Amino acid sequence: MFNRAQESLQKELGQLFDFDFLVSVKDAHSVNLYIPERYKGSVIGKNGQKIHALEEALHVKITLKSFSELPFVAGVVDTHINKE
Repeated sequence: MFNRAQESLQKELGQLFDFDFLVSVKDAHSVNLYIPERYKGSVIGKNGQKIHALEEALHVKITLKSFSELPFVAGVVDTHINKE
């Protein structure tokens, strides 16, 4: 269930953002949104207006974090590189 929600949010946010980001679903009503530190202000907006509007539109509570806050996961990482 969370995989579908995560894919849906990734798709919707991909249409809004022109920078890299990662969505991590915490539960049915909240997500962590990892973005480059330099874009935090523009995503939050003045007095939090943009982030609140985004939360209302997506019906989810967003915790905004920078990529440096991504938890370290030990193990194998599968990557896909387009070599065209």
